[in-house]
Amino acid sequence: MNTLKVFLIGVIVLMGVNMTNAFGKRIPQVEIFLNNNPKCSAELENLAKGEKWKLVNIPSITVKGSNFDNGNMTMTVIFKDKIIAKVEINIVDHNFIETIELSSPLENPKWIEVKVGTTFHEKIPVKLKRLYGVVTYFDGTPVSYPIISTGEGMVSVGDEKGNFEIFLCRKEKSIGIFEKNYSKSTLECWLYDVDLTEDTKLNVRIDKLEVYELGAWPATTGIYIHFIPMSLTRISELTMKETSEINIANHQEAWPHLRKNDIKVFIDEKEIPISTFNEYDDFIGEYNGKKVTRPGYILGIAWKNWEKGIIKVEIKHRVKLGEKEILEKGEGYFFGFISDE
Repeated sequence: MNTLKVFLIGVIVLMGVNMTNAFGKRIPQVEIFLNNNPKCSAELENLAKGEKWKLVNIPSITVKGSNFDNGNMTMTVIFKDKIIAKVEINIVDHNFIETIELSSPLENPKWIEVKVGTTFHEKIPVKLKRLYGVVTYFDGTPVSYPIISTGEGMVSVGDEKGNFEIFLCRKEKSIGIFEKNYSKSTLECWLYDVDLTEDTKLNVRIDKLEVYELGAWPATTGIYIHFIPMSLTRISELTMKETSEINIANHQEAWPHLRKNDIKVFIDEKEIPISTFNEYDDFIGEYNGKKVTRPGYILGIAWKNWEKGIIKVEIKHRVKLGEKEILEKGEGYFFGFISDE
């Protein structure tokens, strides 16, 4: 069983920056990453991969320093005039990264002070943004204790009525929202390029479809939106017959094929028209010397219909299972344009 603890080492940007002053002397710099979400844990199982995941969140402060003199020094971390950590650090190649676990989240953090050695003392601003809302199924029933997991390993668990919140201190490439029966009766909802400018409410729905690798980019005539659909019903049937992920992927019936009217696009919950619709072969690997592909989709949105906001892509798909026909649904979100100037 994999244990994913939130140590967040190595996740701060600008790791290779060497700043110097006019005399060629290095200018020490410090950055912090605050995981201010409470302790929690959850377990998920991915039947297609044959894996069980144990997700653990530990509130913590990660301090990343650059341009310091090499050697051993004392680092002190101070919050609201109280020392919360005093540790010995080893500076190598003029850099260090140190993670300090907290017994509980900090209360209303705005500033954190860091001292390194006897000459460096800096007060660093903290800007947390709260992402919150309710997770439901598509019929409106709340998802009890939804699991929210960021691409960097922060985890939050909602309540029995589907309410959730997670505090972010920087851009997250992806955030997955799961329920306890993930890969058995539901797939997850993905949020991509989450770079919040303010506290944001988002009500999310999950079912048996997944909108995977959702992205968007501007072009000459409008915005292009890309995604890969995944179907739980189709994958589940093949999981009972095949033993490996690549064997499952090699079956064309593993992947849903969508029509234009199976897809809706929203910006801040306002539906907008799809100008162009294209299916393409998305390469995922090789099997027995042959290329393995799955259907991917690129949608075009004309500039005249475009508004800056959170993009939601909602999809549906019907699949036969024996005598039954199952209607699957799913949605995903792209935040990448909300922080653009």
